[in-house]
Amino acid sequence: MHRHQADPSSADHGKRSEPVAVTPRGDNSRYLAASVPQLLLGLQRSAGNQATTVVVQRGWLGDMWDRGVFDGSMLAQADPGLPRSLINHYMHATGSAYNLTRAEMIEVDAQTNVFWFPAVREARNRLLAQAEADPAPSTEYKQFTAPISGARGHGGANKNQTLGNFTVTLDGTLTVTKGRTGDLAEFQGTATYYDYWDFDPKPMQTFVDGTSGRSTAGELKTWVGALMEGQPFPVNSAATVNVSQHQFDSRAAIS
Repeated sequence: MHRHQADPSSADHGKRSEPVAVTPRGDNSRYLAASVPQLLLGLQRSAGNQATTVVVQRGWLGDMWDRGVFDGSMLAQADPGLPRSLINHYMHATGSAYNLTRAEMIEVDAQTNVFWFPAVREARNRLLAQAEADPAPSTEYKQFTAPISGARGHGGANKNQTLGNFTVTLDGTLTVTKGRTGDLAEFQGTATYYDYWDFDPKPMQTFVDGTSGRSTAGELKTWVGALMEGQPFPVNSAATVNVSQHQFDSRAAIS
């Protein structure tokens, strides 16, 4: 702990002074509680996320950062399960890949629509054309199928603090059934996930123009997480999950 020394050249040198309470340099709890939100918002609005991060790192949060208190607090506040495992991996695994188990993939609670995947959409259109061209009457149920292999598309995590926007890869079978109710498509198969797990705060302007892809709360969590010491890492799947979706479903069922 550093304390200020009296200046021998001062005019008051030699006089007896009243004791002054000295606050330890690292004890900023009352100051932080009172002013952190206002300071962060002001800095972020005027200077942007990157500049604010630099100020925080070099300023009043420096002592906490050096002692690891901040990082430990972030880990402790993460939800149990996959969120805490991912943050711990970020802090200690030096960038090595994280392989999701099937249970962790289900925990992500992915939201995806397989019919938005380019390869699935093309296969569906092709099968619908075949069904339309087939001379069999609609009273005779007939199925047309196409294998789907390595089809990639977008997935989004509904479970907070897990993945963000990530890549879903599908393998399975697309079926179009021709019948009395029309030509209906359905997918059955499996999926794997891929993501690159890091904290990438986005400029405030992206919230104004609606291009951030995150909620305000999600962005604030990302910004705070970016203050932790750690290494970004790839997220792969060590297993697969089952995926099914009928064309009238708004999202795929994953189990």
